[in-house]
This record gives sequence, structure tokens and C-alpha cells, in this order.
Amino acid sequence: MSPLRLQFMKLIIEPLSAIEGSLTTAPLILILDALDECGTATQRKSLLAMLAAESHNLPSVLRILITSRSEFDICRAFESRVHVLAHELDVTSEANAKDISEYLRDRMADICKENIYLGLGEGWPGEHNIQRLVRRARGLFMWASTASTFIDKHDPTKYLNILLEEDKNSGAESALDALYRTALESSGKWDDADFVDDFRSILGIILVARNPLSHSDIDGLLGLDKPRPSMHSDIDGLLGPDKPRLSMHTISRLACVLGQSPTVRVLHPSFADFLMDRGRCGRDVWHVDRDTHNFRLAVKCIERLDGTLKENICGLTLGPSNARGELPQDLAYACLFWIEHICMVTDDVSVTDNEVSITKRLDDFLHRHLLHWLEAMSILKRSRKTITLLDSLYGWVKNHCPHQSDLSELVYDGFRLAQMFINSIEEHPLLVYSTALPFSPLRSRLYRTFHESLTVPHIVGGFQQSWSPLLLVLSGHQNAISSVAISKDGTRIASGSYDNTIRIWDITSGAETLPFLQGHTSYVYSVAFSPNGKHVVSGSDDATLRLWDVTTGATASQPFVGHEGAVTSVMFSPDGSCIVSGSVDKTIRVWDGAVGGRIIHTLYGHKDCVSSVSMTLDGLRILSGSKDGTIRVWDRVLGRELLVWQAHDQPILSIHVSPDGRCIASGSTDASICLWDAFSGEKLLGSLLGHKRSVSSVAFSPDGRYIISGSEDMTMCMWFTSSGKVFAGPVAGHDRYVSSITFSPDGKRIVSGSRDKTIRIWDTASFCTGSCLPQAAQGHRECIFGLVFSPSGTHIVSGSADKTVCVWDTASGKLAFPPMRGHDDYVMVVSFSSDGNHIVSGSQDGIIHIWDASCGTAVQGPLRGHDDCVSSLHFTSDGKQIISGSLDRTIRVWDVSSGMECYGPLQGHQGPISSIALSQDGKWIVSGSSDKTVRAWNVTLRVEAYPPLVVEHTPSVNFSSDGTQILAYSNKYVHVWDALKGTCISKVKQTEFLRHKQPVSISASGWVMDFQTDKIICKLPELVTRHSISYPVVYKEAMALGFNNGQLLIIQFPGLTGG
Repeated sequence: MSPLRLQFMKLIIEPLSAIEGSLTTAPLILILDALDECGTATQRKSLLAMLAAESHNLPSVLRILITSRSEFDICRAFESRVHVLAHELDVTSEANAKDISEYLRDRMADICKENIYLGLGEGWPGEHNIQRLVRRARGLFMWASTASTFIDKHDPTKYLNILLEEDKNSGAESALDALYRTALESSGKWDDADFVDDFRSILGIILVARNPLSHSDIDGLLGLDKPRPSMHSDIDGLLGPDKPRLSMHTISRLACVLGQSPTVRVLHPSFADFLMDRGRCGRDVWHVDRDTHNFRLAVKCIERLDGTLKENICGLTLGPSNARGELPQDLAYACLFWIEHICMVTDDVSVTDNEVSITKRLDDFLHRHLLHWLEAMSILKRSRKTITLLDSLYGWVKNHCPHQSDLSELVYDGFRLAQMFINSIEEHPLLVYSTALPFSPLRSRLYRTFHESLTVPHIVGGFQQSWSPLLLVLSGHQNAISSVAISKDGTRIASGSYDNTIRIWDITSGAETLPFLQGHTSYVYSVAFSPNGKHVVSGSDDATLRLWDVTTGATASQPFVGHEGAVTSVMFSPDGSCIVSGSVDKTIRVWDGAVGGRIIHTLYGHKDCVSSVSMTLDGLRILSGSKDGTIRVWDRVLGRELLVWQAHDQPILSIHVSPDGRCIASGSTDASICLWDAFSGEKLLGSLLGHKRSVSSVAFSPDGRYIISGSEDMTMCMWFTSSGKVFAGPVAGHDRYVSSITFSPDGKRIVSGSRDKTIRIWDTASFCTGSCLPQAAQGHRECIFGLVFSPSGTHIVSGSADKTVCVWDTASGKLAFPPMRGHDDYVMVVSFSSDGNHIVSGSQDGIIHIWDASCGTAVQGPLRGHDDCVSSLHFTSDGKQIISGSLDRTIRVWDVSSGMECYGPLQGHQGPISSIALSQDGKWIVSGSSDKTVRAWNVTLRVEAYPPLVVEHTPSVNFSSDGTQILAYSNKYVHVWDALKGTCISKVKQTEFLRHKQPVSISASGWVMDFQTDKIICKLPELVTRHSISYPVVYKEAMALGFNNGQLLIIQFPGLTGG
């Protein structure tokens, strides 16, 4: 939902302003009654701020009249506003007494008419009694209203006399308290222990509930399934054939102070205050202790959840559907608020309840239902709330149950699981089990508690051993992230993107706090928060700056126009008085922050694009880095250059000044980071080397001790400022290059943005643990290009850009032996012999090696003959020969024992060969090429069997299992030919064909489908995005995934068949 201010502006201010000229000249009055009843002080904070700040923007003909009790937060919100006139009403005034008299006369007349059969008589109960009631009211309309409801019963005269005979107390509050005591005394069976218990249970829920509840919701939470004698009444027969609303009897007896439609609530906050103050209510049977009943309601919520929650509670089908199902309202309330009720209890009531420890309740409940609760919250579309709830519960458990390490660990694991997999859990409730749980750390208590008891995918060796430093992945932008910034209070993140938008995120939950900010007509290159956090400035490829109000999402001024090229970098001065921007037009401009669009200075000097600007904390110096390789220091006030030096021989992409203003860090396309004296320009240390490609972003930690860097090599590093040594990294975590990186103001978090369209939030303390991708199976250091299961499925062989070949044990996910070395170039393709005893590998330089699969020793090689990359390799069925295809357009046949070519190359393709296959009997070879042809070769005659077969795109080829058909996978279609004649048999869509030929498939969005059952098995989490996978392969129940960063993941899918 749009923020309150945005609604106020769009739905009230703008429409009224548009018709202001046609409005009447007489004032129009908008009345907001009982503002104090709009939630708690915290809940109404944003409403008060909006009314105080925005009401003066309404047309001058409109007036707002607000009535409220004199609550501190309300008075404080309005007291300093010049356009707000506060007036405290005198409830004891003669005019007020007259108004109450009129009200009472009217209400008594209504009671008389409605009870005409009682013969009360005209003018009942008489002016004398009316005035006695007025005096008893002590100026409170609330008393008059409650008294009228109290009197309006079966015998009005009886209840009128009860009120008039009460002892008289002075003071308005005393009068109201006396009325409440009278109402309670006459409405309840206070000598009935069951009634007293029901009263306190039901009123306790009503008073402490976070949201108003209906009769049936209260019954559900209390677990009332049959009435006790004290709960019977005449109304029970009126409830119809449905399950009785058992709480209604108790509630109906208190109709004078409780509203009942559609939810039950106190008619006035003063009644809640009365019951919660033992001194005011005067009796233990009426007293409702807030802590006690928060705790009791928490217990009732847990009991309700414990008796209902289960896996797939709504019978959903896993898949990309938005279907969610529905939960009963009382169950929904229990899901949403049980943690809040526990965390609101601060004293000894939290220890036990009826001799049952709350620790034991929590421990039992969470060990059974933690994942079920996360599923239910997803069904309710409130998954984001679980992050803050579990964070609060973790703090509560640590404080109240310091010796319960198992419980504390489980709550912490739940919190981290909610953070890391929130996008998956939000997408579908069942992904709690099929995605979040399997990819959780192997050593976590949560994984050990729940994984073995469920039929879910299993990551061999574990996806990760312990929680990685990655906390949250923020997704939403439709194109690359160019810039990230954090508000000074550390609560929000701003991001700019090549999708032309800016987004504002909550740093704790990852939720967007506003609809995305749209206005730029091209890429957004840079964003920055104002010091007070109220505004964000953005710079764009459209050559403008825009200023945004991050409360409403509206633009705070007209676009800043002046640059003659793209705006690459923006920032506020520390006092917020000005904005600095750098541009492709080689200039820096200083803008007046108060008068949007006014240029104070234009700074000339750079010979190329200004890529980055920074400013000292005192706001006196501006620093700029440029693609001309220089850093320049400028006097902000005078607008003149103070210092310039050649910092890099290649373009500078990012600079940042240390908090003390004495040191500048620069990142360059030369893959280095340099540190400079900000006053002399002298180099302080040797170049900081660790990245393999351009350093796109650098930032100092708030204490200046560390520097964080992001690079086009998709990694991040943390460095010691004092020595220039690497403290942590390179850390891999993004799937494309890291474009922007920064510390939170408290230094506890790192936020990075990437061309992979995501923002990622990292825990600084654990950042040095490294990669957030698979940790169990690490052998390669670079991209995996080839991946094959052994014939028995017990091992996997992989080839990598790091020039090595690795063999993995599929049961443990560990290397069978050290990597095999011998290639001098990328290993592009690997294959097992049919008996599993040998491995063959081919590299980009055309070299082939043969290895012993049991130990990794070299058997033959290097086999030389190809002039270009080996693209495909196969052993013959007897294992005596190897068939190789290459980008040099040839096919070669090799003898395994000697390593020699058996005969000259098979030639005919006009383009690189992409794929080859060998028939089971070894008599036929089929090849596919980028020349868009498929060719069949007679091995005995060493010639083409028939003319080339034409396809639409570069094909991947194979034989059918019986060898009678040739299959070519080309773009969206599969072509099928008769292997002997070359005649076309069919052409079908790949999806339909693969459904019968392979067991599993991964969609572009990461959904994993079992083609044999037409069911979705799971969805890969964002940590394992589809485009980070370089090579997938399947064998029976196992899938192996090779990654661009060289890591391997083996997933076992229970029940999956085929291979």
C-alpha cells in the first residue's frame, strides 16, 4: 500500500487543489474525531507527522477540526506548528453541561419509546433525574453515553436508580470510574468463579489484542468448544445452527462499555485504563494486568498454532502460481502476533504459566512448527514480517532464557533462514521446505531438526556448513544496479538502476518502503541520501539530477538542469546545504540544496569524464576522480582547484575520502586500489592488488580502519587501511560485476549492488568467511565448462577454466583425489569410458588427455592434432577408441592404448563442430555444426553416409537409445531422422520431446521440474541463479550443477527417476 503521505497528497491535496477555484468562499470543516483512538502512540506516529506537516498545503478554504484526549504524543506533534491552534475544552463549563442535558433528554426519550409496553410515561424519567445524571457525568460525554447504554435494558427504571443511588465522588475521572464500577457490578455474576475466569480471559484478550477480534476469533484463541453453565443465556438460542460464539454471552453483558460489530472493542480507552489500573477498578476480579494477559494470549496463540499448523496446510501445488489459500482469522491472528505478545512481557510472568515453563512451550512449539509457521506467514502474504519478528524473539530469548542455547540457536537459525530465503518464501509457501530448508547450513540446528523428517531435496555435503555473511538479497529492479546508498540512521537503502528508477528499501526486512521512484528518462547512475534522511538525489544518463522526498515518493523540486552529458556521481554536503555532481561533460557542479536547480559553482579541469565525487566531513573540500586518471581537490566555498595529481595510468572509476579527511582511496580499471594523502597527493602505500578486473567501487568504513571494494570480477575485498593488506576476500557473491558498495553508518553491514540486478546486504563481522555460494564441493577456482557422471553414477568428472580436471564422489560431494593437471588452456569437455575406468579431457587449445579414473594419473597425452578448441569427446563402447570434434571443423578418431590417430580427420563441415555422438555399435558418428547442418559418418568407410541434414540453428546431436534415429536439438525444436536413410521422421518442440527423454529440467527462472511426473520439485534460490550455472547434468535422482565461479553442487531429489 502507498505511504500515508502519498495517499494524502494524491487523494486529498491534489484533487482539492485542482478545484480550489470552484470551492465556496465559506470555510469547509473536516472533522477528525477521537484521534487518540487511532492506535498506540507508535502506530499513529506517521499519521500525526503527516497531519502536522501537510495540512497547511490544503486549500485555504478548508479547516480541520481535531478532537482528542490530551495525549502527550498528540500534543507534541502539533504544539510547535504555527498553523495549528490548540484549545483545551473546559468539561465543567455551563455550555457543556447544557449539551449533556440535551443529549440525555434525547436518549431517555428514545428508551421510553422503545419500551412503551412498560408504561414509563411521557417525560420519563423527569427533568430532576436528568439533571442528577448531568451532575454525575462531571462534564464527560463518555459518561453520559455509557450511562444511557447501561440504563437501556429490560428494566430501565431499575438501572436508572442504580446509577442515581451510587456514592457521589468529585472529579470527572472518579465519576467515570464510579459508572464503570456500577456497570460491572450489575452486569456480572461475580460470585461465580467460572464467570470471573471467563470475564478476565475474554477481557484480557480484548484489551491486549494487537488487532480487534470478533467473537468467533476470541473463542478460537481461547479454545472454547462447549459452554459452561455460567456462559448460558437467553441469546444462545439466537445464534443459529452454526457453532455458538461462546464468548458472546460474557461480552453481551457488558454492552454498555464494549462495542460488538463486527469486532469486539472497548467503546472508550478510559475503560481499558480503568481495568488495567488496580487502584482505579478497586477489585482483583476486574483487574486486567497487561503483562499477564500478553503472556496468556501468547500462550493461547501458541496453543492454537500447535493444534493446527502442518506442512501444506492449504493443500497447495508447488509451482509459479499465485494461489495462496486462506487461513481462519483467529489462526491468522495467532500467526501474526504471538511473538509480539511474548516480547511485550518483561517481568517474572514470562517464566511460568500454570507450572509450564514458557521456555518449554517455545522449545516444543518451534521444534515442531517453525517451518509450518513460516509457511503460514507466506500464505498470509506477511513473510517479510517474520524477519523482524524472529529478530525480536531472538533478543527476548537471549534475555529471558540465557541458558537455553538450543532454543536460542533454533530461533537465530529461523531468523537467518527468513533473511536469506525471504524472496523464495514470499514467492510460494511450500518453498520453505523444498528450497529454504535444503539450502540451509548443514550444521545449523534448524537443518538438523527438520531436514531428516521431510522428503525434500538433499544437497550432498551441504550447500553451506554455517550461515554465510550474506544476510539479504533485494530483488525488484529490472536492469543492472548502478549505485547504492544508505541513510544516515542506517534504516534505509536507496538504489539506482539502468531501468531508469530509484528504489527505497528497509535494511532489516528488505521490503520496499515506497513504490519505485520514476522520472528519469534514461539510466540512473548515482544516488545519495540527504544528511537528514528525508531526501534522495539521483543523477542520470539523461543529464539531469532529481531530488526526491523519500516519505511521499514525490519529486521535491524541478529537475536540476545544467550538465551537458550524463551525470555519473552525486552527493550531498554533510550539512545538506548543497549537492555536488560529476558528469561525462568533464565538469563538477555544485548546486544549492535549498533552491533546487541553482548552480553555485561549475568546476573545470578534468580532461575526461568525471566518474566519482566525494567530500570531506567538514564540507570544505570536494574531491573528484576522472577517467583521465587524475584526482583533483577543490575548495567548495570558493569553487577553485587546490590540488591535482595523476593517480592512475588508466581511468579512475571510484574515489572515497576517509572519515578524518586525510586519506583518499581510488579504484581504477587497472584492477588496483591506491591510497593517497588528501593534502599533498602523495601515495601512502603500494597499490592494493587482489582483484582481477576493474575496481568499480571503493568505500571507507565509518571508523576509517577498513576499505571495502567491489570489482568487475564479481568479487568484493576488505582491506586494512593502515597496511593495505587484504583483511577479507576476494568474496564471491554476485553473478555479475559489483558496481557499487558501501558500509552502513554503524559499520555492521555492507551493502553491494551489481549488474545481476540485485542488492545484497552482508554482515561485516562474518564477511571474512568468504563466498556465499556452495562451500562443500570446492576444487576448481574458475568456471566449470564440462561435467559428466560416471556410468555407475558414483563419481562426477569436471573440467574448468582453471585448466584442471576434477573427480568427485557423489555420495560425499568431496574430491576423490587432487585435481588432475596437464592442460595449458581451459578444459572445455570431459567424458568417462563405458566401464568407468578412464577419463578423457579436451581443452581450448585443441589438446586431449586420457586419465586413470581411479587415481587421476595420466594414461596418454597430450594428444595433438586439432588446431582449435575440442568441443566434444566420446569413448567407443569397448573403450579402445576416442572420437573428438573440434572448432577446427574436423572429427578425429584416436587409439587409447597408443594415443595415436587411427586415421585421417573426417572433414566436411563449413563451420565449427559443436557436438558429436557415436552409435552404440560404433558404426556411425553424427556431428552438428554452426554451419546449421547435421552430418552422419560411416565409420568403416570414413565417409558421409548421405547429404547434410539442415537445421535452423547450431544443433546438439545424439542417437536414440536403439541407434535407429538421429536427434538434433536446435533452438526450440528437436529434429528426428532415420539414421540409415537420413529421412525426416518428425520435428517437435523441445519441451514436449524432453518430457519423455530426460528426467528433470531447470527453467530460466530456476524452477526444477520432474518431467516424469509433470511436477515441480523445487526452485533454486537466488543464491544459485540460473545464469550463474555454467553446466547442469542429471543422473537418476541426482543433479550436478557446475558454476561460473568453479564450484560444484550435487542435489539428490527423492523419488526422481531416469537418467
